[in-house]
Amino acid sequence: IPIEHGCYGAGMGGGAALMARVEAGECVIAPDVHDLIAAQLAADVGFGAIYLGSYASAASRWGLPDQSVLTMSQLIDHARIVCDRVDTPLILDFEDGGGNAVTCFRNVEAAVRAGVAAVQIEDDRPGKGLGADGIADLDEAVAKIRAASDARADSGMLVIGRTGVVGIGGSVEQAIERCAAFADAGADLVTPGMLPGDGIARVAAEVGVPVAGWAFGTATPTELRAAGYSIAIYPMQTTIVTFEANRRFLLGLRDEGRGLDLGEGITLASEMMDTNGGTRNQELARRYGFACDA
Repeated sequence: IPIEHGCYGAGMGGGAALMARVEAGECVIAPDVHDLIAAQLAADVGFGAIYLGSYASAASRWGLPDQSVLTMSQLIDHARIVCDRVDTPLILDFEDGGGNAVTCFRNVEAAVRAGVAAVQIEDDRPGKGLGADGIADLDEAVAKIRAASDARADSGMLVIGRTGVVGIGGSVEQAIERCAAFADAGADLVTPGMLPGDGIARVAAEVGVPVAGWAFGTATPTELRAAGYSIAIYPMQTTIVTFEANRRFLLGLRDEGRGLDLGEGITLASEMMDTNGGTRNQELARRYGFACDA
């Protein structure tokens, strides 16, 4: 049996593989994965990319709200754990890059070493959800995109420039202006935020680089592609589903003593163990004489 060692290693390969699918005309669906179980399931199901958002990381790994309280080291550390175990290209929510262009440069270098396929850098200022919402000056935001583009060197990592201007009352035209500036600074894709009507299609047509957009609801990949998406990110959703499933289970256990029956529990635990690499370990045990077939 071949020896397999984690993912792409130092960011090599994941970004190029993801961009190849985009250039082939696909709409790549990227579910937000909050932990390794969700990431491994997404890989097993066959998604072309996965996304690690600040909401998912803050809630699941650190027990914090998504209010700009995570450090970049915490986000990158979480991404490193996922990349070490899952080959599917990981898009990392890079928030504002960690401060200024210099710190963004150094943080992107760390993300490359972690094996991240793409970083999504926003122009929002820290303080979301705390009454301090706003966006950076365009020159400041562009400098971070240029720094990120330089810092990735020849790793193949993708840079995604994200603007929140529409979310604070700006226009589609302002979103297009910012996305175009990000593309000129080296961004491979842009995220214009939640736009009304044909806004996303306008961005894709006028900016000249693919759109990695937010997706909700039940639209098909074909419909999303027709709307201008090249990558459709489903944010927060495995986190929310897990939260609700655990709450229902725990309430049932508390109020009705309703846990899993023995057979169901053993079956599900076995499936999860296999997803987590249990079969692979059994193969290694046989290879090295630690165990033998019955």
